[in-house]
Amino acid sequence: MTGRIKLKYGNLDVDPESKLPTQASVHVSKEEPHQYVITMRSNNPMSGDEQIRHLAHEVKHIEQVESGRFDVYGNKWDGQTYPTGYTKQDYLKYPWEKDARAAVMDMEVAFNRYMRDRGSDKIKKV
Repeated sequence: MTGRIKLKYGNLDVDPESKLPTQASVHVSKEEPHQYVITMRSNNPMSGDEQIRHLAHEVKHIEQVESGRFDVYGNKWDGQTYPTGYTKQDYLKYPWEKDARAAVMDMEVAFNRYMRDRGSDKIKKV
């Protein structure tokens, strides 16, 4: 996927329901092969760890699209169409959102286990 994913920083919309700014988003081009632009909120007050979690979440959405499970423009997951015009509660129940949140938690657990068991010994001290 070299050259098909770009990362940028910028202003993101405020979520109309929670009134909180969106922390990260991914735009998927309609043409194939898809081009992806992940935007991270430039004035993000969250910790670096939390920002990495948001980035990983968006990367998971790219994986979902590439695997064919998630059709962004048809609002489909595994061939099933889901309604648009959602509330925040509906949005959190979408299977692609549940999958992305679970994947981020799994990645975090795996990374922490790696660092505990092997990784911290391999980091060179400067």
